Amino acid sequence: MRRFAAPGVIWFHVPNEGHRSRVSGHLMKRMGLVPGVADFVIIQPSEPHALVWFLELKTERGYQSESQKAFERRCKETGVEYVLARGLERALEELASRGAIRVRL
Repeated sequence: MRRFAAPGVIWFHVPNEGHRSRVSGHLMKRMGLVPGVADFVIIQPSEPHALVWFLELKTERGYQSESQKAFERRCKETGVEYVLARGLERALEELASRGAIRVRL
């Protein structure tokens, strides 16, 4: 999928999902894991500073956990864009509308 990124765009997945052992979960929290962080972080070139935003993917029926809702609120309170996209097509539309991908839909 990286080959579809617009020039200069950096994106990565945050692997917060899944079940972990108590020890593994504890270690990840000590390393800085933040519950509820969105699925993807997108960094785009912009002037005078890069634009950073978050993309959370859900199915049509999927729901946000309380920690995901709290993270979304924290983003909005600090002026960081957070996008909740229901389905792959909507996610691609969001990426395209922001110039993060170079594929025409």
